[in-house]
Amino acid sequence: MSKKDYRTFDKTTLKSNSNALREYLECLPPLSSEQKEALIGMILGDASLQKQSKNYRIKYDLTNKNRPYADHIIELLDGYVIGDPHIKDRGNAVNVAFQTISHEEFNQLGELFIKDGKKCVPEGLIRDHLTARGLAY
Repeated sequence: MSKKDYRTFDKTTLKSNSNALREYLECLPPLSSEQKEALIGMILGDASLQKQSKNYRIKYDLTNKNRPYADHIIELLDGYVIGDPHIKDRGNAVNVAFQTISHEEFNQLGELFIKDGKKCVPEGLIRDHLTARGLAY
């Protein structure tokens, strides 16, 4: 039996700990090298990693004037961002924020960047993992 295509799921039915969400997670393709390279650049910048039980997720919060960039990132992470971005009015600024689902595909990034519960840039990370594409993000 072949896997269902993740793009055919009704994302409004994907609730936390539901069978539909578990089935959806199993259908997601692995992150591409393009996605991984971009994520390294984003995490070196303002994106954050959060551990949710056993897997990590990516959170990004940026000024709403960068909405086209946020939309590009959401498209780049196709399938891993299932909720709509939300607008946060911070009084002096309006931000757009989104997050991915927690998934084992992000665990390698968590192992790379998170030490003792804090984001860090370990020795060799930039030399060994940052590419031109990552730098662009």
